[in-house]
Amino acid sequence: MTYQVGTPRFYVDSYSYFHSLGITANISAYFNFFGLNPSNQKTFDYNLAAGSSAGNWFNFGLNRDMKIPIEAIQNVDGYSVIGLLGHNFASNGIAPAIKTQYHDGTNQYDGSYGSSVEEIVNYNSTNSPPDYDGFSLYKTKLAGVSVDGKEVFNEFELRLAIYGAAYLPATGTHKLGCVFLGTYYDMGHSPDLNLKMSIEMDGVKQKETKGGSTLSNAMYTGPADWGSQGAWQLGNKKNFRAGRRTWNLSFSFLSEESILPSWAGTNYAIPWVGTFDTNILDGTDFFCSVWNKTLGNALPFIFQPDNTNNSPDQFAICKFDMNSLDITQTMHRKYNVSLKIEEVW
Repeated sequence: MTYQVGTPRFYVDSYSYFHSLGITANISAYFNFFGLNPSNQKTFDYNLAAGSSAGNWFNFGLNRDMKIPIEAIQNVDGYSVIGLLGHNFASNGIAPAIKTQYHDGTNQYDGSYGSSVEEIVNYNSTNSPPDYDGFSLYKTKLAGVSVDGKEVFNEFELRLAIYGAAYLPATGTHKLGCVFLGTYYDMGHSPDLNLKMSIEMDGVKQKETKGGSTLSNAMYTGPADWGSQGAWQLGNKKNFRAGRRTWNLSFSFLSEESILPSWAGTNYAIPWVGTFDTNILDGTDFFCSVWNKTLGNALPFIFQPDNTNNSPDQFAICKFDMNSLDITQTMHRKYNVSLKIEEVW
């Protein structure tokens, strides 16, 4: 667990944001795969003929009348982030992948499973299992379906396929805590030097008896396990780290366009104003990419203190421990922002 905080990265779960707006639709028995709650591990069984290659497909969708621009789940470089937390896919030879789709209410049209796949942690390819049980994170360039000249989607497909007889059990129980699908946002630069990281033991309470003894009552000491695995562990290992991590970070002289949106609406053209390249769904500034899509301190996100360090212990499921986003202008088109981030489970 390094002391270094470099340029922080926020991984924001798009599906949780859509669900909070009430625009998701339950079109699968495994609808609750989505959302950042990996401790609620789900199990499902395969019964496959030995030597075959097959898989299961689970669809998760938005309301059929939605036409979400593909940029809403893409970072500024065109990549989306997919996470599979609390799984045993390495042991059972599961090759996971996410595909975008569009459904017009009658027909379903395929987007893609993504291209230019890049591993963040413990992911090989869409056709081979990860190296370890535990969790996987990767980046990929998803494609939408062209509707009225715009690349859009309103449905995802999670494919869990078994590839190769070497990995194929005739029967098996497979586990998955949750699916993360969203974007990442890197701060414009590293935080000011007056940063603070704390490791709180808020789950341990002390009580002194009448005889003067001190008793400790531990309601919790660290993140909840993800099924049989510890949080953020690889290889079916338990988590022995205690404490809740918090970060107090300040950033100075951030550019206007990196913090605030040029247009905070949902359309792209206003007759009396003009045409905008982005809107509040696909804007690449901090407000659109992070604060708005987490509803401030309501929805969790994955936090990485240093975007160049992909060690498993460098990730945390967090929320903002603040009720407002205060942006202070310090000079022409330059702003200061302070953030308090707390690990949650």
